[in-house]
Amino acid sequence: MLTIAFWKAALERALKSAAQGAVAAIGADAAGVFDVPWPAVLAAAGLMAVLSLLTSAGSGAVTGAGPSLTGAEATVGAPAADGPGPGSPAGGAAP
Repeated sequence: MLTIAFWKAALERALKSAAQGAVAAIGADAAGVFDVPWPAVLAAAGLMAVLSLLTSAGSGAVTGAGPSLTGAEATVGAPAADGPGPGSPAGGAAP
């Protein structure tokens, strides 16, 4: 859980949650972009990001593999993001 890969995945989830919260708050006030209560939108988005990070940390503590309870995003033993991938000739999956 204390790996860079774990926190990158958790941060990505938190940013997605914050964006979804902001869009939901803006969409709930359909009057117009200039009439949106921006402090409330930012507060809701920030709260969603914090809650997402907390649930990722909790999931990581339970599974020990990543920010997902289902193991769909296992970060332990995962290849580096900048390393060879399945399509690369330097060591991906063999055809």
